[in-house]
Amino acid sequence: MFIVMVVCIAASALAVLVATSRPWLGLTLGAGPGDAVILTDIARDGPAASSEAAPGFRLAGIGPGGNADGRSAVLLRGSDLVEEPDGLESYAQAAAFLARQSELAALLQQSVLTLHVVNDETAEAHALEVHPRARPVRALPPVFWVQLVSGLAGFAIGAWIWAMRSGDIGTRLFALSGLGLLVSALPAAIYSTRELAVDGDLFAMLSAFNHLGVHLFGGAMVALFLRR
Repeated sequence: MFIVMVVCIAASALAVLVATSRPWLGLTLGAGPGDAVILTDIARDGPAASSEAAPGFRLAGIGPGGNADGRSAVLLRGSDLVEEPDGLESYAQAAAFLARQSELAALLQQSVLTLHVVNDETAEAHALEVHPRARPVRALPPVFWVQLVSGLAGFAIGAWIWAMRSGDIGTRLFALSGLGLLVSALPAAIYSTRELAVDGDLFAMLSAFNHLGVHLFGGAMVALFLRR
């Protein structure tokens, strides 16, 4: 159980480290009508805190600093906020989504960004210059912590039961399902709670671990229920 505790601490620390290493704008974004990206909240102490933007405004695009005219801005789409690419209809769409994520993630690495926001009610447009910084731990949403705790708890409970009856095939399968839950939940916690984008290669790797964990969990649970 000491080893299990060490694994849990290391896994949770790694998940938090990866999640907080992404550039942060201090925005909470949501998909709106017409595949638009809507500002649902703005952190008061975040890089994008400004009186010119408010919840309900549309984030039309982002571009390099000094790009007030918006000519070289990347236009944003509500589909950029998809939490799970598994729901896309084809591999081509998934590849395009990951490429798009790489493009946006590279842009977020700039020291200065221009956010193009629009108040659709008044048709007023604003170009806001922001300085992205690392995402603070306190800015990670509750969904991140729910997935993290769920994965850690499933793994710890499975390992604890297996430790008490290590020779029983049933407890081994249950422990294996807990491991699968950990492997699937932690990567999903990182990419599903991203602010806007994660590099496509990292996204693909996290998604692969998520798939591995889901299959491990599902296979172990089926085997457990089929065991006589």
